[in-house]
Amino acid sequence: MKRSLFHALLFCLGFLSLSANADERNAYGLGVTYESGIYQGQDGYTEPYPFIDADFGDFFIKDKVVGWTGFRHNNISIALIASYNDYFLDTEDINDASKDIFVGIENRDRAFEIGFLYTYYSQVGDLTWEYYKDVSDKHGGMHNIVRLARPTGNPNLITFTPSIYVHYFSSAFNDYYYGISASENVNGFEELKNRAVDPRPDLTQRQFDEFRPEFEGENSGHLGFDIVIKKPYSQNIVGVFYAAWEEVLAETENSSLVEDSERLRFRLGLEYKF
Repeated sequence: MKRSLFHALLFCLGFLSLSANADERNAYGLGVTYESGIYQGQDGYTEPYPFIDADFGDFFIKDKVVGWTGFRHNNISIALIASYNDYFLDTEDINDASKDIFVGIENRDRAFEIGFLYTYYSQVGDLTWEYYKDVSDKHGGMHNIVRLARPTGNPNLITFTPSIYVHYFSSAFNDYYYGISASENVNGFEELKNRAVDPRPDLTQRQFDEFRPEFEGENSGHLGFDIVIKKPYSQNIVGVFYAAWEEVLAETENSSLVEDSERLRFRLGLEYKF
């Protein structure tokens, strides 16, 4: 099934073409983003999301990413970038049925990351490589995205930008967000055994370790598809829709903290062009 989807998207990308020059004005807007959430007992959640597409010479802002383009030559550009990532765990969001899985587990925070963006503009599409490294002492690792995107449509009517990508995560990244250490299992066992409400005095450490095995994150590369649709409603106002599907591989899914084998994202909002 995944291979068929891959071939189908490549087929579509091969026949799409940009039919008009893009509007070069800067755009600023706001919308909402929905994340399906992959943790056990985590419901999908929404939060505000900035829609920004602005250039100031060599500096630029693209949604939550700020950057500086330091190299341009023919159809190649290289930029330095920085952003807060969209990954976190708040154990308060876990439903009651799954609370026991997270005893002794601390929240996992978003990280501030810096890196680079390499872009190659070709007749097939825009090939990009985004590299992000944590500099906020959170996960301490890195993740990067290699993407092939193909813009199409008429900016005066509607545009579509589908893409296929591979999202690679380092072992340090996966271990921070999905890992379970021996000390966390000791703390979780003590908390579950002695808690004030519904204690488990007969529980043994071995039983708890079988219930929630230790897990050490490994490197993983996840296949994904996404699409951006922009529809102008006037000379200044543009509606934006984004949808993405990304697989979650065994290197992540095997953690007892993880429930889902796929991650879904949707975004909807408006941009105002100046």
